[in-house]
Amino acid sequence: MDEEEREEDEEEEVKIWLDWRKRERVQAVEREETERASASRISLSFLRHNACCNSLEKCVYSRNPSYFENIFLRS
Repeated sequence: MDEEEREEDEEEEVKIWLDWRKRERVQAVEREETERASASRISLSFLRHNACCNSLEKCVYSRNPSYFENIFLRS
């Protein structure tokens, strides 16, 4: 291998590494957005639950303990 081929190989390795890092950053942002959306759904569900429990009606959530789990499976 001559010097020029080595330099080309090194440049290619750097490009591959930079592409990999870019994909990692994009995936990290996507994970963060997904977690934030999930947290919002949880908060909304608990607000609904609290509103129901604070009313005079029998709480539908207490009759269906898997309610919160069902919300997230459908989402």
